[in-house]
Amino acid sequence: MARMALREIIVLPDKRLRLVSEPVAKVDSGIRKLVEDMFETMYDAPGVGLAAIQVAEPKRIITADIARKDEPKQPQVFINPEILWSSDEQSSYEEGCLSIPHLTANVRRATAIRVECPLPTSTIRRGLAWRTTWYQNSASPEQNVVFARVGASGSEESANTD
Repeated sequence: MARMALREIIVLPDKRLRLVSEPVAKVDSGIRKLVEDMFETMYDAPGVGLAAIQVAEPKRIITADIARKDEPKQPQVFINPEILWSSDEQSSYEEGCLSIPHLTANVRRATAIRVECPLPTSTIRRGLAWRTTWYQNSASPEQNVVFARVGASGSEESANTD
């Protein structure tokens, strides 16, 4: 088995974060290697999710592990994800982004969504509000919507820095 590699997480104001990610046409050895590298990078950061654009790969791929600290790891990969439905009901959670270090903001997002993608097909249901929020946050960079632009008031001024 090939050794995974840490990749550099690019941060704002890097213009590559503004690129629109392209769909993955075929899952080949290059994509599998990218996914493995993304997991290693995400765990090392540490983070709960990472979009390929955050490691300068404008591809529609998200890696995630939204297990709580007291739970076993639950790595997931989303390739070409699409949010097909989102509830009108919203909740607000404090969010951050690995590409915008030391910045958090309260962001309102749908409490339930339905996500589909070729590998794996995923449905995130009501009752997993934090996990639903996480997915919407992680999907933002790969759809060229940078976290800081979707803060509670829609501006970077709504963000908190530490």
